Amino acid sequence: MNAIPYRKAVRADLCKLTPRWAIAALIAVSVLVSPLHVRAQVTTFAGVVIENTCKAQVFEPEDQKWHVLVSPKGSHRPLIAGEILKCTSASGSLTLLDSQTYTTISGVQTHKVEVSSVLNEVIRYAEPAFTRGESPAETIFSSPPSGGTIEPERFVVRWNPPGGIAEVTLSVAPENSDLPLYQSGRFQSSSASFDSQELRDALANYRDRNGFAPLLLRLSDTEGHEYRVSFSVLTPPNQKRLAQELAEWDAKDGLVRHLGRASVYSDFGLYSEAAAESELALKESPKSSLLLQLTANAERCTGNLPRASELEGELKQMSAKVQ
Repeated sequence: MNAIPYRKAVRADLCKLTPRWAIAALIAVSVLVSPLHVRAQVTTFAGVVIENTCKAQVFEPEDQKWHVLVSPKGSHRPLIAGEILKCTSASGSLTLLDSQTYTTISGVQTHKVEVSSVLNEVIRYAEPAFTRGESPAETIFSSPPSGGTIEPERFVVRWNPPGGIAEVTLSVAPENSDLPLYQSGRFQSSSASFDSQELRDALANYRDRNGFAPLLLRLSDTEGHEYRVSFSVLTPPNQKRLAQELAEWDAKDGLVRHLGRASVYSDFGLYSEAAAESELALKESPKSSLLLQLTANAERCTGNLPRASELEGELKQMSAKVQ
C-alpha cells in the first residue's frame, strides 16, 4: 500500500499561542496607528494600559509635556519606556501591564514606565512555529489537526485534495484497534470536506464511553493511496473547563476577544478553532506583522499549509516595503 506515514508532532510549545499575560501587550502592538508605529521604530514598548477610569494623563519624554491619556473603552493603549502616568481625578483608577505585572494607580500616585521584557516575550511567542524546532507532521488534513483535539459536536473533516485521487472512503478507529468507530461510503476526494452527523455521533459516543485513546482517521481510495491523521477527542472535564475559560473572553470587544479565545483553544489542543479565532483577530488589524505571524503559525498547526504560506508571503511583502 502506498501510504503517507504519520507521526505525532511535538506541539506543546510549537502550537501554543501567546501566554495569557502577554495577550494585552500583543493587542497593544497589533493595533498601532501609523504615527505611533513610526515612533515604535526608535523607542521601546514596555507595556499597555488595560483600563483608565480616572481621566489619566501621560508625560511623554519626546516633548516633555503632559497629555490626556487617550484610551477609549475597549481599547488598549501601548506604553513607551520613559513615559510617566498619573490620575487627575480623585475617583477611578488606571490599570496597566508593565514588566509582566499588573499595576493599578489612583489618587496622587504617579508611575514611570520602565523597560520590560513584555514585548520581547510577545515576539518570541509570535515567531512562526517552524523556526523553533520540529514542524507539524506533514498531512493533507486541516481538520482534524495532526496531534490535536476536536469537539465531536462541531467536527467536520477538511483536507487539501491530493492530485490523482478520485473516489475515496473515510474511516476512524482507535489507534490501538482495527475495529472502526465509523466507516463511510465512497465520495469524491475533490469535495475537500466531509460533514457527517453520523461521524459526529460516533465520536461523541466514543467520548461518552470514556474512550480517551488517540484516534486514527484514514482517507483511502481503490488504487491503494491512503492518507492518515492522528487526533484526540476533548474529554468531558476539559470540555467543561473550556467553556468556563471561553466565557471569560466572550464579554470582551473585537480583537481582545478573538486573541483570548484563540489562546484558550490552543491550550486545549483545538488548533482548528484557534486558527479560526486568529483569522478573525487578523481581520481587526490586517497590517499587523505580529498577527500575521501568529495566524500563519496557527494555520500551520492545523496542517493548512497553503494558507500559512499565503500569510507568510504577505509578511515578506510587508517587510520588503519597510526596508
